[in-house]
Amino acid sequence: MAKARAKTAPPPGRFDGEALGLVLFALGIFLAVTLLLPQFFTGGGIMAQANEALIGWLGWGATLLPLVPVCYGVLVFLGRDLSGLTRRVLGGAVVVAALLALHEVFVPGAAGEGAARVMAPLTGTLSYAAALLPLVVLTLGLEIMLRLPPFTLLKGFFRGVSVLLGGGATAVQGAIEARQDGREAARARGGV
Repeated sequence: MAKARAKTAPPPGRFDGEALGLVLFALGIFLAVTLLLPQFFTGGGIMAQANEALIGWLGWGATLLPLVPVCYGVLVFLGRDLSGLTRRVLGGAVVVAALLALHEVFVPGAAGEGAARVMAPLTGTLSYAAALLPLVVLTLGLEIMLRLPPFTLLKGFFRGVSVLLGGGATAVQGAIEARQDGREAARARGGV
């Protein structure tokens, strides 16, 4: 019996995921408090400065920041695989960056300083056409999250649009031909 217990004891140099998981979870809670409760931080304290810096640079995207360490903390605490979460976090970061850039195109100054600096040259030269680049980046982020090959969603979108346009052109052409046939029939009756 004593030998069976000795064999199941963990080796002394084993990685302790519970401690790291709790630290990451606490970091996520700290970020959430810093970002979501700014009314408690008056003056020029460190929490107020951190809030202003994060909200100033990331805009509304900063409110999603606490989710990353909380999710990693929970998975590390439970001893789960992090590869699926890492792919989703990377894809989510690309999606949020694209959404911030789109928001900056349509509502200048509302998406944070980072998006304003990135999109300023594009919106200055292309105006609303600058929204095409963030849309392409958005689809790439979704493809990273869903494990799709690059540009799959974009190709599907353009195929759908071309089918709709082709069907619409066929319908318009049929209506025009029917009207012309009606005119020709009326001319033939008028001549008789």
